Amino acid sequence: MTDHRDAVLRLWGRQLYERQDEPLAWAEAVLEATGRPPTAVTAAISGRLGALSGSPSDRADLLFRTAAKLAANLRGDGHYDADVGTRIGPLALQLGELEPALADPLGDALGHLPDGRHPSSPSTRPN
Repeated sequence: MTDHRDAVLRLWGRQLYERQDEPLAWAEAVLEATGRPPTAVTAAISGRLGALSGSPSDRADLLFRTAAKLAANLRGDGHYDADVGTRIGPLALQLGELEPALADPLGDALGHLPDGRHPSSPSTRPN
């Protein structure tokens, strides 16, 4: 990833997160889009991050844990840094590039891609 693209994605990630009316529901949608079982999503949303220790380690792991940290932060845990939500969009795009089967569900969960198109519009795959 180029430095310019990285900077653009970081800015987009921050703006994407700041636009969320319901950030907890958004985090839950991203968690579900990673393909994890419903029990893992429920544990993450309820703030039981200790339950995640047995989850599989794969390419979706970092995005799943980041969205879980956001959920915990939003529930008032305060243990995680405040900018965790801004990392979700760029991580989801990167995961969609690495795991094409997850690209559409992640695009739908994000709700807005860097070029301004909605995931359901044609040609929404990131370059």
